[in-house]
Amino acid sequence: FWLTLQQMGAQEYPDAMVMGYAYVNYFPAPTSGIRLNRNILVGYCPWPGFWYPRSDREQVWLEEQWDGWVATGAGMFWRPNHFLDSYTMPQIFAHQFAEEFQHYARNGMVATDFDSLRGQWAAQGTNLYLLFRLHTRADRPIDELLNEYYSAFGPAAEQVRRYFDYWENYTMSDRDRFDRAQQQAGVSRYRQTAVFTHVVFPPEVFERAERILQEAARAVPGNPVCAARVEFLHKGLEHAKMCARLSALMAARGDPASAEAAKNLLAQ
Repeated sequence: FWLTLQQMGAQEYPDAMVMGYAYVNYFPAPTSGIRLNRNILVGYCPWPGFWYPRSDREQVWLEEQWDGWVATGAGMFWRPNHFLDSYTMPQIFAHQFAEEFQHYARNGMVATDFDSLRGQWAAQGTNLYLLFRLHTRADRPIDELLNEYYSAFGPAAEQVRRYFDYWENYTMSDRDRFDRAQQQAGVSRYRQTAVFTHVVFPPEVFERAERILQEAARAVPGNPVCAARVEFLHKGLEHAKMCARLSALMAARGDPASAEAAKNLLAQ
């Protein structure tokens, strides 16, 4: 259909382009051997699902579908929904995301169109830094780019690296954790994450993160800029902890005390 439209348009305008989405039930690569051309621009949007973290096999399969579209000869841009996820929480998937981005950049990607960003820089700094930096440095090693981010914290760079490593290791250590919680809650993954946040981020997981940021704060005496940046991360952590507590209170339906406690916490 896209090819027919493009050929019809080219009869009047030789450079006419047609854009379409490889979306929902038709994002997997064609298996019919169809040949398109560079005047057909395809937006690749694996949906629904395929949130981070994902299994190695899922990651490879998604890249294979991209490669299959590239093989048709079409121009390709990436149009994911993946950054709709994570709510306000330190759900760090920086390396897995960057590896996917770099695969597409090496294999025909001409543009991106990211649908929605949570904007939670204080909680998801490494995810977001790589998202923006890869658009101009897609050929650079991932850890080299992350080191740029950490360097902004000066004497606390090593502690901040350990902080984000902690959350990335937690996120990636059980790749079904988020899907299980969402399915058990029976809600949407990205619209109603707050319903099950307390399940995937119980109180005890914040303790180690808190200690690392305290170490980071002690590493920047007399450096107001870096101290402010560490404090920014600490505010993100405190906000995430409050959101997890609110999630737990809201989950206790039928308890009047919980409703009042949730109201008070929201007021903070």
